[in-house]
Amino acid sequence: MSKQREAVSSNKTLNEIMDTVNELPLEYQNKVLAILRGMVFTKNCLIKKGLLQQSDTSNTTPS
Repeated sequence: MSKQREAVSSNKTLNEIMDTVNELPLEYQNKVLAILRGMVFTKNCLIKKGLLQQSDTSNTTPS
């Protein structure tokens, strides 16, 4: 998959998550955010170990 397609797919997935999570109670939104932070942390660990290549569009970090 090309980097452009990966970026479009990632943005589409992120938009779907954001649209869905807005319908959830605040408690569940916090849990979803914690899961996303864990996913970003895991991705960064894999990139540092060289097991995953960093894409140009991967500088998004949940705050």
